[in-house]
Parts: sequence; C-alpha cells; structure tokens
Amino acid sequence: GIAFIVCFPLLVVGLMAIPRILDLNTYHDLIVGKIEQATLGQCRLGRISWGISAGLWVEVDGLSILDAKAFRGDVTLSRVYADVSLLPLLSKRIAVRC
Repeated sequence: GIAFIVCFPLLVVGLMAIPRILDLNTYHDLIVGKIEQATLGQCRLGRISWGISAGLWVEVDGLSILDAKAFRGDVTLSRVYADVSLLPLLSKRIAVRC
C-alpha cells in the first residue's frame, strides 16, 4: 500500500526524465545510416525529439529521402510525428500511429 504510493510517483517522474537525459540526436548518424541502408537512397534528418506520455512519441524536424531505390520518387517532409505503442516494444515489435 504505502510502498506503492511512494514508488509509483517516483517511477513516473523517472520515466518522464529519461527523454531529457537520453538525446536521440547523439545517434543521428547511426539513424541516417540505417534509413539509407533500408531505402538505398540519401537521407537528411533534422533534429529528433521524443518523450513518454500515454506511449512513446517521436518527432523529427525535417526528413528527406532522395534517389531511393526501395521506392519511386523523393520524400521531403518538414515535420514527422509518430506515436509508438509501448507494449509491443516489449515483444520486439513496433506499432506506430502517425
């Protein structure tokens, strides 16, 4: 009872602090490389931000994929926002709502 009342708010605060501690922009080059490998094209990726609310959300300010072999045409987006469900991540699946 009391342990839960004390621990639950600490857990929530801890989860909310993770996005401030872990900057995904540190992995910018790795992410660009994975996108280029998957699309066989050139990728430009803007600033990445993320957070945890009802699920995990990711936002990218600017995404371009040019000369891709994996699909026709070029993609240029000024902003990309996606909600990622947390439970599927536990089983190594990704469920995204854009």
